[in-house]
Amino acid sequence: MIVVMVLLVCIVVPVRATTYYVATDGNDSNPGSKAQPWKTIQKAADTMQAGDTVYIKAGTYVEEVTPKNSGSEANWITYQAYPGDEVIIESPNNGTPSNYCIILGKYRPLEYLHFKNLTLKGVGQGVTAACFEAIGHGDEVKSHIILEGLTIKNGYCGVAFRYGVTDSNIIDCNIYDNGNGISFYAAIRNTLISGNQISHSHADPNVNNSKGDGIVMSGNYSQIPDGNMCSNITITNNLVHHVDRQGMLVTASKNVLIRGNHCHHNGATGIQTESDPSDPNKVPICRNIVIEDNLCEDNSYSDKYKSETGIWVDDNNDVIVQNNIMRRNPIGLEITGSFNVIARNNIYMKTVAQIAMLQRG
Repeated sequence: MIVVMVLLVCIVVPVRATTYYVATDGNDSNPGSKAQPWKTIQKAADTMQAGDTVYIKAGTYVEEVTPKNSGSEANWITYQAYPGDEVIIESPNNGTPSNYCIILGKYRPLEYLHFKNLTLKGVGQGVTAACFEAIGHGDEVKSHIILEGLTIKNGYCGVAFRYGVTDSNIIDCNIYDNGNGISFYAAIRNTLISGNQISHSHADPNVNNSKGDGIVMSGNYSQIPDGNMCSNITITNNLVHHVDRQGMLVTASKNVLIRGNHCHHNGATGIQTESDPSDPNKVPICRNIVIEDNLCEDNSYSDKYKSETGIWVDDNNDVIVQNNIMRRNPIGLEITGSFNVIARNNIYMKTVAQIAMLQRG
């Protein structure tokens, strides 16, 4: 028998990139050059191909930006403030219940997009849209999305990834005065949340399900079985403070690393991983969670949440809680209804109860 082996070599070749410019005094009939910029960011979003960059000059742009094309592994598409300029993308208040600043919506896959040093400002009260939203469904997955150095405020949610966003980064952003800071829902995978400051998330009484969490991950088992869980998520070196409810709330997730974060003065628990085995939607139990090297202090300050914790592991399986510092919380560490939990080398300071444990029946 003769076995023939064929070696396929894939060479990634950068394309010839174009740099475009947008300015408030530009014109969309212009070529988009530095001397003759476009007026709207959407014109750039409709035009740019893999490898292209748009520099946006200082000013406020009232528009909902919907990128049309994808980049590639070697040729990202970049939306960036012109160096030193403050660029505000403000969601148009057009009377609909959903007003976005930037949306990677349904009906097309999008990947390799980089958004850098922009300010996104939502409409605020009574509006259900995120300032930045990426939605993936089936073959319409959104992947390799980078949000870097953004300021995000006044949205129902600051950043929302939903239904299958993968291999993406949210890094070094300042996210404040939103309903939730960062929200992951259903099948978000291989994603990094790092170096962000998230604060003053507040529940909006005019919007259903507005909770006021800093970072929240969730899912619904009834739509896609176990694969609908958020998985392979790293949450590291974030500062989360003064939110109405949980600093970080992780549900319906597996393979999550929560490391080196500082959670303080949050209304309820600093870091909570939670499941509900009695949920009629059969949301799967969180598992394979590592919570380490975090500082959780002065949490549970809200009148609604008087006896919550620095860290709370609730109805989880296979969890490691180690090398954390928990101080001035009503309870330092709480473990309820969970199996295979290792808690070691944690420091509890100035708490009413250092550790509370209740096994699931």
